Amino acid sequence: MRFGELLDDYLYKLRSSAKELSDKTGLSAATISRYKSGERIPDRNGEKYKALIQGLSSLAEEKNVPGMTVEELEKRFNSSFDTRNNEFDFDSFRVNFSQLMDGLHMSMKEIADCTGKDISYISRIRSGTRKPGNPYEFITDLSKYVLSHYLKKSDLELMAELMDCRSSDLVDTKWAEKRLFRWLFYDDNSPRKYVESFIHSLDVFNINEYADNTSLKEIKKVELPKSNREILYGFDKLEEAEDKFLSIISSSDKTEKIDIFWDMPDVRSDMNSYVMKDMAHVISKGVNIRIIHANDTPMIEMMNWLKEWMPIYMSGHIESYYLNGDENRRSVDAFVVSDSAVLHVDGVSGRPDIYRSIITTAKDEVEYYKKKFEGLVQTSGIMIDVIRDKKERDAIMSSTSEGADGRKSLLSTPPIYTISTELLERILKRNKIPSEDRKKIHNYIKDERKKVLKILKKSKIEDHIPDVNEDDFKKRPIFLSLSGLFYDKDIFYTYEEYQEHMAQARKMQKDIPNYSLVMRPDINFRNIQIFVQKGEWVLISKNKTPVIHYLISHPVIRQNLEKTLEAYN
Repeated sequence: MRFGELLDDYLYKLRSSAKELSDKTGLSAATISRYKSGERIPDRNGEKYKALIQGLSSLAEEKNVPGMTVEELEKRFNSSFDTRNNEFDFDSFRVNFSQLMDGLHMSMKEIADCTGKDISYISRIRSGTRKPGNPYEFITDLSKYVLSHYLKKSDLELMAELMDCRSSDLVDTKWAEKRLFRWLFYDDNSPRKYVESFIHSLDVFNINEYADNTSLKEIKKVELPKSNREILYGFDKLEEAEDKFLSIISSSDKTEKIDIFWDMPDVRSDMNSYVMKDMAHVISKGVNIRIIHANDTPMIEMMNWLKEWMPIYMSGHIESYYLNGDENRRSVDAFVVSDSAVLHVDGVSGRPDIYRSIITTAKDEVEYYKKKFEGLVQTSGIMIDVIRDKKERDAIMSSTSEGADGRKSLLSTPPIYTISTELLERILKRNKIPSEDRKKIHNYIKDERKKVLKILKKSKIEDHIPDVNEDDFKKRPIFLSLSGLFYDKDIFYTYEEYQEHMAQARKMQKDIPNYSLVMRPDINFRNIQIFVQKGEWVLISKNKTPVIHYLISHPVIRQNLEKTLEAYN
């Protein structure tokens, strides 16, 4: 039984009116009526809920009605709350709800009619002064209505843009209803959430553990027809086609790289799990991979793709590019080419029966697809560049543009260039770092400080770091970040040393007007540094296992990483 129905049932048993309960609780009769109708539900932990329970119990005692003690009432009412509403994000819902109404030109009366509410109720929800009484039910009704009445191409394109998906994804009405519901209820398609999820995955990823826990997929040995060409029809034949392709290249002596143009929205999520193991198998043989992504890929797919491919990026054996595309296209086109074979897949998006996979070893076709890939690379931008050496990283970090925005960084430790030489030496000796390594570390930090001071003369630097107390520190000790030196040994602070370094960072902020230090309670990673030159690039540095740096140029990913910093200001 729902909350309102249960309240109505108790008032009936008590032969009491909303006015009587209002006198007992101090709540208005109108509020109690809204509780009865389900238009509103009190906060389970709020004062109004407690007053309601106490008021009912008092009425029951006066009227000698058994079974209505405070404890019994709490137990019954607590069970009436819809647990599905626990994850409801009202702030995100209000923004998304308004965007949907404005984009589709929906009236409040229209929404009131489809959800069974009055116009003033809808108006208060939109203004943020009222939460839906039962968000799950309200958004379910709204989603069903929208996807049964707004089916024009322009409507679907508008919703696809809002939800960060393709308009072709919304052709299946039942699936589209679920997607719209999730966007309104959880806002689980928020680009920032996916960026933060990717950063967290990168922070905790350990390539050694991955290698220990992952068994490489055994590549099946197959033979092609004498014509050196085979065609497989149907979506369900993709895995078989891939196995045949990989069987050819794994037995070849001359394969040094694989080039991939894989723009297939229907199969990304389905293929990732076994494609990853195949690629891990290939890379274990020293093969390098280049891949071109379509720039119209929705953020949700893009970030999931990056998470799935993290082990490959960590290996340093991959180059990735992005290519602008037409979001509304329905034709599927993808190919993988090595020195010895080609796998080409084409078809129609959303039609698993109209798919074709061609595997060929013909030399002229291999050469054609190699040229085709090079042509696509020339019209593509670099998506993520893996920085493999200190010289290359130093060149990036030394570059900056003059202007008010300057550079912002999201760090897991106090900035390394703010530490004093004396404190650094104490930390290094206590961690028993060899003298030769200590010398390298001192020289590295001296150079970093010099570069930063040079930038601060003409531009601003703003460092965001975690706000860590002693309890946090004991649970997750902090170590020096030396990823810029490509040094992956753990050099831990004591809490006193950490506090001393923090004091030195604050002194730099006090002494240099262009330098700012922002304490962030929401930063919970320990192995990542993110450097942002707004409008130009983002550098993500991982401190260990392994030490690696990603230079991100892709505009959508870069902009959402920038927003991670801006949202806190």
